[in-house]
Amino acid sequence: MNTEEKSQLEINIPSSESSVTRNQKNEHTLGTELTRTTTLESAREKMQTLLDNPIFSGFLLILAGIAIAFQAAAPWYAWIGGILGAYYVIINILTVPRLGAATVLSIFVCAQIIMACLIDHFALVGVAKRTYTVWRILASLGLVGCVVVIAKF
Repeated sequence: MNTEEKSQLEINIPSSESSVTRNQKNEHTLGTELTRTTTLESAREKMQTLLDNPIFSGFLLILAGIAIAFQAAAPWYAWIGGILGAYYVIINILTVPRLGAATVLSIFVCAQIIMACLIDHFALVGVAKRTYTVWRILASLGLVGCVVVIAKF
């Protein structure tokens, strides 16, 4: 073979060393991409599984609320409000199937209005004092009567 034919063969046929190196590079790149994709997909699946769990989601909400509360300068009774709010949600979830939405909501609204009248009367939590007059007492009794009617019928 002359030199010209040898150079054509070298150009047309890659040496075994360079093709192995190229294949290894391709496999390495492909392997890295596959690993990265499967890692991201598995992380997404795990996060979706965790966030679908209501207990874990509730824990995250409580944790976020505590983190925010520590950053804000809130009075001591703000913590009681958070605990009572959680109690309110839990009681609603447990009682609506048994009593019905209208009965539960009317009981809570009536209780909140009567409590607001008591807060006004005793000037609690920094509100202006407004006496619990006979008219307000009659209105509160009327609310209780409405709740009885809603619950009965």
